[in-house]
Amino acid sequence: MNCILKTHEQEELLLGYCTAALEPERARTYERHVQGCEECRTMLELQRLADETMNDWRAPEVSEEFDRKLFARIRVEEDAKRAWWQGLVPSGWGWKPAIPLALAALALTVFVWRGPEALSVAQKSEGLKTDEIDQVERALDDMEALQALHQSDGESAQKEAL
Repeated sequence: MNCILKTHEQEELLLGYCTAALEPERARTYERHVQGCEECRTMLELQRLADETMNDWRAPEVSEEFDRKLFARIRVEEDAKRAWWQGLVPSGWGWKPAIPLALAALALTVFVWRGPEALSVAQKSEGLKTDEIDQVERALDDMEALQALHQSDGESAQKEAL
């Protein structure tokens, strides 16, 4: 067996051996190699020492005030990031109410600027659009009829061939 320190399988073999996750044959092969290889034996001992240290480590206790302090700090940082104009808008409003107001203001501006005569021009062009829509609908109906006719011709040709 090649020394695992010189291959790309180092972590997989070492961790698999230490956690007993290797297949029995591969574990025996690795164990034989470790008996004869000083570098691998040292690496194995270091890994076992790291595993034992991590198993013995305990997280420090969290104080009862931790959540309150954390959320207070988050609020302070969020307030520092807010733009000056966000202070004018009550918190929780966001952009949602502003969008319909902006669209209404835009529509009112266009109506006042163009005047009522522009509306009559729009109504005339809308009348033209309905004629075009009817024409497109008739064309689509004709295409569906032709397609149905084509399918029925294909079916009758198949029946004749049988």
